[in-house]
Amino acid sequence: MSDYTAHARRAEEVLDELERKTKGRLGPESMIRVAQVQAILALAAAINGRDGDRAQGGQVS
Repeated sequence: MSDYTAHARRAEEVLDELERKTKGRLGPESMIRVAQVQAILALAAAINGRDGDRAQGGQVS
């Protein structure tokens, strides 16, 4: 996941831009999509962190 940081940063930029354009007023479907993207980013960050721990010799159960 060497590109994780770049992809995550771009996804956050897109979400921030969407919020600015809509002034925080999203419809239910859009809110669900934003939440899904945020959940995927959180999962990817957790996996990336776990993989980083393994690379440094840490033990992951």
